[in-house]
Amino acid sequence: GRDDSTLIQKMIDDAKAAGESVITIPKINPETGTEGYVIGSTIWLSSDTTVILDGCTMRLSDGVMCNMFASVGAWDETFGESEHAEQRNIKIIGKNGATFYGGNSNGKTEKTVLPGERMVWNCFVLFRNVDGFEISGIKAVSARYWCFTFIYAKNGSIHDIEFDCRNEK
Repeated sequence: GRDDSTLIQKMIDDAKAAGESVITIPKINPETGTEGYVIGSTIWLSSDTTVILDGCTMRLSDGVMCNMFASVGAWDETFGESEHAEQRNIKIIGKNGATFYGGNSNGKTEKTVLPGERMVWNCFVLFRNVDGFEISGIKAVSARYWCFTFIYAKNGSIHDIEFDCRNEK
């Protein structure tokens, strides 16, 4: 199926390479001309990055087990908590009805987690070892596991979040 993760990652990486720290993801997907984005792999965010989701819906692709967004180093089992892996000042700001949608369940939820499974890889956002963050203005719908996960994160702000998550499977 379609995966717009590469498109969004390229938008972020190109902006950062040009010295820009604020990246706006528009409602209309520039590759398809339609509304919304299908996320099939994690979009990685590094220090001093602000992603503005302008009215767009981001939907997890069927069958995947990944975060929509994660801080660089979030999955690093060896150095995730080291001083060298810390990221700073990462923001995800929704406006005009921005939505994270879990899509069709992959069968992994709070009710079905098995001992040893890494369920944090099934959340909308995973920030690990981030100093200074904001997540705001987002509607979270049908999360597959937790909507937002913060491990060793500090000095953050989470506000104006609307939840419609029922853990139905």
